[in-house]
Amino acid sequence: MALHLTNPDTDRLVRELARETGETLTVAVERAVKERLGRVKTAGQADKETFLAEIKKIQAMVSPKLRNEKKTGREMIEEMYDEYGLPK
Repeated sequence: MALHLTNPDTDRLVRELARETGETLTVAVERAVKERLGRVKTAGQADKETFLAEIKKIQAMVSPKLRNEKKTGREMIEEMYDEYGLPK
């Protein structure tokens, strides 16, 4: 299957990469794409881990307060939201 590059700058960069590495155009493109894809996947995982860490911080702050509450979860929700589910 062929890959047709219509952007002259992209074509130039791929050729420059292949020339600098001594690889064929196919190998240069394949390795570049694999490296970038690996970074993208790693960054996505890091974002997920950061998000989960932030959630755990919030849980740690809120949990002790909720344990001391004498109200049920339903009662707390009813205090915060009206009958249409909108904040009061």
